[in-house]
Amino acid sequence: MPLLTLGVARLSYLVAIILVAPVLYLFAETRVAGVLLAGVSSVLVVIVRITRAPPRARSGWILIAVAATLMTVGDAIFGVATTGTVEAADFPGRTDLFFLLAYFPLAIGVLRLAGPPAYRSAPTIIDVCLLSLAGSLLIWITVLRPALTSEAESTFSVSVAIASCVGYVAVLAAAIGALASARGRLPVLVIAIGVASFLVANLVFIRARVLDSWGASVAAGFLLLAGVVAAGVAALLPEPEPVQVTRARRTLRPASLVTIAAALLVAPTVLLVEATTGSVNTATAIAAIAIIEAVLVLTRLSIAVAESRRRAARIAVARSGLRRLAFAATEEQILDALRDALDGMLPPGTRSGIHLSPTDQPGVERQLHVLSDKQGELVYPLDTGSTEPGTAPRRIAYVTAPPKDLDDIYASMVSLLDQAGASLARIDLANRLNEKDREQFFQRIVASSEEVILISRDDRIVYVSPSATRMFGRDVRGDRFDDLVRTPTGSRRDWADTGDGDEAVVERPDGTRATALVHRRDLTHDQTIRGVITTLRDVTAERELRRDLEYRATHDPLTGLANAALFRESLRAAGARAVLIIDIDDFKLVNDTYGHQVGDELLTVVAARIAAGIRDIDLAARIGGDEFAVLLRDVDAAGAAGITRRISDTLGRPAALADAMVSTQASIGLAIASAGADADTLLRDADTALYAAKAAGKGRWRQFAPGMPTPSRQRPGIQGRLATALAARRLSLHYEPIVATSSATVAGFEGLPRLDDGGEPMSAAEIARAAEASGLTVELGDWVLARALADLHRLDAPNGRRPFVTVNVAALHLRLPDFADRVQDAIDRSGADPRRLVLEITEAELGEDADRAWNQLGALRDTGVRVAIDDYGTGSASLSHLRQPVIDVIKLDASFIADTASPRSRRLVQAVTDLAAALSLEPVAQGVRDDAARAMLAELGCTYAQGPLFSAPLPVETAAHWSFTDG
Repeated sequence: MPLLTLGVARLSYLVAIILVAPVLYLFAETRVAGVLLAGVSSVLVVIVRITRAPPRARSGWILIAVAATLMTVGDAIFGVATTGTVEAADFPGRTDLFFLLAYFPLAIGVLRLAGPPAYRSAPTIIDVCLLSLAGSLLIWITVLRPALTSEAESTFSVSVAIASCVGYVAVLAAAIGALASARGRLPVLVIAIGVASFLVANLVFIRARVLDSWGASVAAGFLLLAGVVAAGVAALLPEPEPVQVTRARRTLRPASLVTIAAALLVAPTVLLVEATTGSVNTATAIAAIAIIEAVLVLTRLSIAVAESRRRAARIAVARSGLRRLAFAATEEQILDALRDALDGMLPPGTRSGIHLSPTDQPGVERQLHVLSDKQGELVYPLDTGSTEPGTAPRRIAYVTAPPKDLDDIYASMVSLLDQAGASLARIDLANRLNEKDREQFFQRIVASSEEVILISRDDRIVYVSPSATRMFGRDVRGDRFDDLVRTPTGSRRDWADTGDGDEAVVERPDGTRATALVHRRDLTHDQTIRGVITTLRDVTAERELRRDLEYRATHDPLTGLANAALFRESLRAAGARAVLIIDIDDFKLVNDTYGHQVGDELLTVVAARIAAGIRDIDLAARIGGDEFAVLLRDVDAAGAAGITRRISDTLGRPAALADAMVSTQASIGLAIASAGADADTLLRDADTALYAAKAAGKGRWRQFAPGMPTPSRQRPGIQGRLATALAARRLSLHYEPIVATSSATVAGFEGLPRLDDGGEPMSAAEIARAAEASGLTVELGDWVLARALADLHRLDAPNGRRPFVTVNVAALHLRLPDFADRVQDAIDRSGADPRRLVLEITEAELGEDADRAWNQLGALRDTGVRVAIDDYGTGSASLSHLRQPVIDVIKLDASFIADTASPRSRRLVQAVTDLAAALSLEPVAQGVRDDAARAMLAELGCTYAQGPLFSAPLPVETAAHWSFTDG
């Protein structure tokens, strides 16, 4: 139940029993309702407590709930019988039977709530019985018997009256016994007060009924439910679990003696009082009670005698244990003596145990804990004398046994434990007196050993073998072993848990280092050693040889960098964030010109410059003849680009080799690890970026970008064919018409390269991929640009039409630092109008050189050259590109108009054309295949279009005279 709901339930209950029930009881018509409200709500609260109480406390609450239910029913029956009248009901009646049935569970339940000291203690139960008998006799003589005459009452009535009398006093005696054993526990106190109120009200209630004065006893009648209400209130109160047991309880305490004396005096006193009045009418009852009390007192005394005998037996066992402890020579003998004494002082078959635990914590206090109803624990620190370094550690004794038995033997157990502490101190003193002789014995054994032997106590080295000075370079006695050695990586560690053969490094004062195998064994409990033995074997020479062999297996012997095997193994391990592939430009030329010796020197210089340009956490490797690789760890894209630029700039400076300045410049490909990419993918991306760098020219670096063509290593014939065609100028440009959608008149052409070598036709895309794979991207781009500018005047129509021409610019070409100068030189050489040239760039990312590329395009636009975004809508940064002021044209990808019947396609085209109009851009639709697409474009305001509907790419001679005929 949540705390808020529980609080509301408690408040509702208290309001019901404090306000609502008393008000209902004041009126005869609602009296029964008041009784039921108070009784039923209290019983329900007790039932809830039963569900939440621990198992050992539930039986008491169940008995209380049964008694409360019977008392509520009895009071309700009486309320129904007396409703509307002020006359008392007959006594005894059905109400009294319910009350009589409630006495037994009420008395037992109260005792069980008080705990085992109350309901499991035979002396306590006997005391309750004595009080019940004596009190019943007094109440019968003084209250009930005068009101009942043998002539007027039946035997049943007298029996019920007598039983009620005994029940009243039994409940009262149980409450008193519970209070004596509960030690101030609030729920038991509340129930006891409620029981007392109930008993007082019940006496008033019975007397009022016998004297026919019920009308004056309405308040007393309501108090009959005091015990029920008290049980409900007690069920709402928290009750902490007992954490300690008592000690040294006596069987015959002063309170017990007073109880016995009072019980024995009641019967003679009553007999004397009646005899002085002239007649004795209760002789039988007095005699019976006196006999029962005598039996109970004798039983009580026999229990005390038996307890005294058990105490004497425990004392005898304890004395025997003290003698054994006085002569014990080892801690094991001390522990055996304590265990035997504990078993002898407890009843046969009792579950018990004892053990000693060392501790370095001062000020531990003795404690008695109750672990459960059947198990208790004594925590007792032993005084073992001195606590100086080198002495035995302090001990704590833990004794477990049933709480009652542990309580009974407490005093004897304390004496035994004190003697155990003294014996441990004596043994420790004897051991320390012989310690010097033992150390000399060990020294003679290990004096000739080459291995280093150390003995540590209390975490300090107290003995070293002669060979230790050679290992550590000084005397290390008094030092901590953990401060003397490090792991092979140079870090600290806790060597207490070292297994056999762990490797450690020792740094000597002169700066030299030694490698040793560490063997440790904890012999603290061994009476001969009493410490931790550490053995170190010097394996410095072995480890140096092994490291040299491992180094040769994983490193390049010429440059000292990692070899290809180590690089690939490191790449597949976790932590790789970026990879660089570096290839020396014109290395074969250096070998051919200066010889292989200079070539080796060049490789060494390049390796040193690469190593100097990376961080300690990175890895540089030589993976081929003139090819190097770098693995970057824990780096972002900007950091990786910075390292790559630094290496590229460093390699760009020539080196003095063989009295000559030799170029060390290299092409570099950079790939950044993406989510889910494996090592092979990362390496392949870096290789692709390397070929892109080579295509851009010598001494450059490129970062891999999505969409970058993969080197066509599987088709070397295509690359060779393109290289041959470029060298022989066996290429041409074909021109695809770009027409106005409204009139179908030609506005411009897109220049697309073709091979004229007589071989299999290749598309412009295939030619571009082959150029990138063979490093000819820049050379091809320069040729296409020059050819398109030269053909401009040939595309002029006889009718005076002067179309523009568009050429595709590869990302590798655009990223050249001198791209703008290359374009301007081509324009100047051709004498063409720059306003008729449109440069098409794709939406692919421009990498870390994006700003420089936009600046170069801006410089060209200032001269009249226009810029178009090609395949708009397929890239990853469309809107960000449109923010650039250099953009004049956007070319819609063919996917936009693939399905002209789709409303979604129509809305997309409309959105793009509206955006172009808002930004003063000219839209061009690509891939137009039918009239429906052309009509839609014209309707939505797309100015230009190109595609199979109009024409395939045409040679320049045909393109100049081409026109579109509709239908």
